[in-house]
Amino acid sequence: MEGNYIYVEHPEIAERSTIHYNLLFHPTGSAQVQWGVSWSETLLEFQERTGKGEGCIEENPLFVAAENNDFHLQSTSCAIDNGTVSGVYQTFFDLYGIDIRKDIEARTRPQGLTWDIGAYEYPDETPCLYGDVNGNNEVTAPDAAMAARYAVG
Repeated sequence: MEGNYIYVEHPEIAERSTIHYNLLFHPTGSAQVQWGVSWSETLLEFQERTGKGEGCIEENPLFVAAENNDFHLQSTSCAIDNGTVSGVYQTFFDLYGIDIRKDIEARTRPQGLTWDIGAYEYPDETPCLYGDVNGNNEVTAPDAAMAARYAVG
């Protein structure tokens, strides 16, 4: 395999740059990273050499049909719940009053426990039972007690 998949040529730019919570994948091999003077054949090598790459994953993202440009995530994708939120979203909201915490299809982020990696947020299709505070799919006295405890503080 020739070439790099991530390439930051100048050492001074590499030193000031960050990379985090990205998913790297190549169907025929590992992600090759040229970061200033550091060259790595795998994500793990890159992370060990540079101390950068927090939250990055090197694994098949399991897109629905990448060959047809459908980059939605399959339900077993490692990209689901492995992203992170950036403070820039809150800053934008504070400045302009517009919530941009959405994916490419205007789906609110996050849908699950945390953000997904990539343009498409995997939709949380878990049915919601209003009043089911403890998540056992029933509305019972313990739910009411928990709700009262949260309301009172």
